[in-house]
Amino acid sequence: MFEVIEGIFKGFGLLLRLFVEGGFIDVSLSLTGRFFIRLFYPPHWMKKVNYNRTIERYIGAIIWVLFTYGAYLLESTL
Repeated sequence: MFEVIEGIFKGFGLLLRLFVEGGFIDVSLSLTGRFFIRLFYPPHWMKKVNYNRTIERYIGAIIWVLFTYGAYLLESTL
């Protein structure tokens, strides 16, 4: 369990470094959450739907945690 938490923190550091080096600082939890809600919930693909901002942020945070852990795993295996 400790390795997973350590991997998430190291992944956050890795992604932050990549964002700074790439000039992509504007990372939004709400936009990420809204994108993945639309991606995984097909009834909202073609119509405009307003989501609860809190739910968007929670889903966005979960997605970014998964991204960071994946970045850590990718870096540690290469």
